[in-house]
Amino acid sequence: VHVGALELDTELQAKVESYQFDQSVLEKLCDKYALLVNTKDVNATITRDVFDQLMAELHITDSFLLSQLFAAFSEGGELNFRDFVGSLAALTGSVELDDILHLCFRLYDADGDGLIGKDEVSRVLAAALQDRDQEHLLFVVLMVFNTYDADHDGKMTWQEFQRMCETDKLLLLYIQNKLKQH
Repeated sequence: VHVGALELDTELQAKVESYQFDQSVLEKLCDKYALLVNTKDVNATITRDVFDQLMAELHITDSFLLSQLFAAFSEGGELNFRDFVGSLAALTGSVELDDILHLCFRLYDADGDGLIGKDEVSRVLAAALQDRDQEHLLFVVLMVFNTYDADHDGKMTWQEFQRMCETDKLLLLYIQNKLKQH
């Protein structure tokens, strides 16, 4: 099946359809990918530069947010178009909740230490908000950590993050919506 300049195999086409992407956005991404990597192979590696250019198509250009997204999307710095599309689907909430939670946790964990701190959450949300409404941002970060940082050490473990998202569905929706506003 052809989508833009790419021919998608049956498995990837089924995934794409289940993600409920806007067809014109998907076609634009496929065309841009094929142009940038000079191939129609959806398993070819995407470099950080190509990733940044693809994300620019989605109006995401903040360098810190791009760095965090690339780290969260890729495994060991390797990313292909198939995984790129799957990770975008996680941001839009059209995949399993556990996949969304793992992606969000990796997105916030800037230093990769398996913990997320107030500063890491603040930087990601500030980049996603593009410096709008800093008072509200600070309020949300403090509220989250006061409520869900069980040992009050200023760091949230995977288990604390997972409990927060399972307990407070509105907060999870807030996080997802801030990431999708691009």
